[in-house]
Amino acid sequence: MNRLRQKFLLIVALLTAGLVSAFPAAYALETLRFQEIDTPRLQSLFQGRQDITIAPIDLNEDGLDEFIVKPKMCAKKCDFTVMAENGNGGQLIALGTLKGRELLPGNAYSHGVRHLLLFDDPNNDYSYSVYVWAAERSRYMMKERVYGNHDQE
Repeated sequence: MNRLRQKFLLIVALLTAGLVSAFPAAYALETLRFQEIDTPRLQSLFQGRQDITIAPIDLNEDGLDEFIVKPKMCAKKCDFTVMAENGNGGQLIALGTLKGRELLPGNAYSHGVRHLLLFDDPNNDYSYSVYVWAAERSRYMMKERVYGNHDQE
């Protein structure tokens, strides 16, 4: 009886391992956390503007935050501006402006800088544009459009 049980457990373990390896890993997208400009440093950087919110995020893994900036009041589509401090400090430079419903950091990188995913299709919540860092232009540029299909298996 004990031997039969061991065989059964072995078969269950092998079937489980086979099922797990048959399906690709699922990745969750990170959301941006927009906040008020509430510290003296940020107030200085953004010159006391009260009409915007910012999401600090390190897009190039250098230990320094870049900023995704959007208006506080936007309805269906927002202008998302990617900004970074210049080398002199205390001044911001724009790295691109993207218009859409939602902006999320992607999982992939180009030239050491994280991709951005812009959801902007009013008819399909699963479609998005992939923006990548174009080093030769020093800004984000659209690379491709992904047409999502929520009915797809």
